[in-house]
Order: sequence, then structure tokens, then C-alpha cells
Amino acid sequence: MKDKIIIITPYKFGGVKDQTDLIINNLKKIKKIYLLKTKKDINKINKIKLLHIKYILLQYSPYGLATRGLCFWVLKLIKDLKKKNIKLIVNFHELYAYSIFPWKSAFWLHLLQKYLFIRICMLADVAITPSKKYFLKIKKFKKKKKEYFPTISSIGEAKKINKKKKILVIFGTKVLRAKVYRKFGYNIVNWSNINNYKIIDIGPPLEKLIEKKYKKMGVNFYGILNNTKILNIFKNSKYGILDYDNERIDKSSVFAAYAANGVIPILMSEKKCDILKKNYHYLTRLPLKNINSKKISLNIFRWYIKHNTKIFISKIVNKYFK
Repeated sequence: MKDKIIIITPYKFGGVKDQTDLIINNLKKIKKIYLLKTKKDINKINKIKLLHIKYILLQYSPYGLATRGLCFWVLKLIKDLKKKNIKLIVNFHELYAYSIFPWKSAFWLHLLQKYLFIRICMLADVAITPSKKYFLKIKKFKKKKKEYFPTISSIGEAKKINKKKKILVIFGTKVLRAKVYRKFGYNIVNWSNINNYKIIDIGPPLEKLIEKKYKKMGVNFYGILNNTKILNIFKNSKYGILDYDNERIDKSSVFAAYAANGVIPILMSEKKCDILKKNYHYLTRLPLKNINSKKISLNIFRWYIKHNTKIFISKIVNKYFK
């Protein structure tokens, strides 16, 4: 009989879902997998014979698991299952929110969310995180069996770096891309016109006013594409724009997609990035003509391949689930 695995995960979209699918695809032939996406799914547990459950995988992203990130139902469930000597593996995609402003919910909920993180971290047999910043926090509560593993690309990975064309891509969620246009749109378009670059936008439709405005200015909106088409565009693209928290850039699936294909990330956030070297792995502004783009493209690709999908399966999936 197959061993059983319970996976507790927010299963909507984005990097967490992509990683969950990757794990399921690599285990489903040898394991029986039960997916729990919300508190309502607890009823499934009552129908499972717990005798053959060997692992629980918790994809910890609190706001995806409960309103306001207060997933006490998850804590209660794993405490009950741990009594059956089931191994708990937690991948901390997020920890807890924080704000100094009383009008933000995070100001009031911070301590409760932090309590949940600490309790779950201490219950975990193995703690994994894609963020170096989070890893340092996990170390305070978990002395053994902890792993830092940056996010892997969900759209595919280049085997080698092609000769790049004059293409700049803006890729990601609706929220991330809209922020780029609001803050840097005019500068990006002006730069592309001066330097003769094509701008390709990939992702869910933006507000009609934003798309209409920038279409007139020459931006090519491709919409939602399958991974094969995105990969083909990335293989030829020289630069990729991203406005994300640089302190946690290693957990960004957009950043991982750029790096996996030698697309030079242009990180527009003002925060310092301690994980990588500025002007060696990435840029912080639209480039001048005298930079060695080929070298930077190769540097970020080499950084990525040290922890690519193949290594993730070997170091994380095979190591802890087989």
C-alpha cells in the first residue's frame, strides 16, 4: 500500500501553487496525496485511515490559509496529527505581517501571527524557506533540520544562454506590473524609444486605462501565455523589470523566472539587496550603453542553476519525502 501524504496549502495561483504541483507530480506515482486547501477540507481527514499517513507538508502562507492570516485551524490540525507520529515538513513562504501604523490590520494582528509562526516552527520536523531573511528568523526557533532554498522558476529553465535581443519584459501578477507602470512607466518607455528596445508585457490584463495608455506608447501587451511561449520570449529577452522587496527577492517567482533564463533583472525597489551583488547579478536602473550585459546575464544564470528544479527535487523532495 502507498504511503499517504497530507498537503496543507493555499491552492489558488502563483509560486506556492506551482511548487505544490511540482511536488505532487514527483510523488503521485509512489504516494497517495490528500490536498487540504481550506478549513472546510478538515472533513477529509476523518475519512482517511491515519495508519498509513507518513508525512504532512504545510505550505505556510498565512493569508492564503485564513482570513487576516490567523490560521489557528492549521495549528490545531497539525498538533492533532503529530500525536500520531506523522512527520511534519513546513515550507515557510511567509512568516507574519508587521506594521507600525495603527490603521493597518498588521499592527493589531502581528503578535498573533508571530505566535502561530513560532508554534508551527517548533512543531516542524523539517523547516524550509525560500527566503534568506526568513531563514535567519527560523534559526532562532529551529536548531536542526532547516533548509534555505530559493524559489525555483515555474515557467521553465534555459539549458544555456542564447544571444539576447533588444527586448525588455514586464512579467508577473496584475498588482506587481501595475505598480511598475504607475511608478516607472514613462521612464521605461522613453528609455526603450531612445535605445530601440521592444517592451513585452506578460500577465493578467491590467486596468483598461493603463493598457490603453501604454499601448499607444508602444508597449506590447501579450496577456496570459502558457509556459512554453513565455520561455521562448525569455530566452531572447535581455532585461526584465521587477518592483519587489529586495530583502526577499530570493522568494520571488518572477525573479526566479528571469534568473533561470539569463534575463537581467532590473530591481526598481529602493531597498538594499544583500543576497546578490548589484551590477554583477542585477541592475537597479535602466542601463546605460557601456555595461557588460552578457556577463551580468551569465552571472545571474549561474547563480540560479546552483538551486534549479532538478536540485530542488533531489535536495528537498527526494530527501524528505522518499
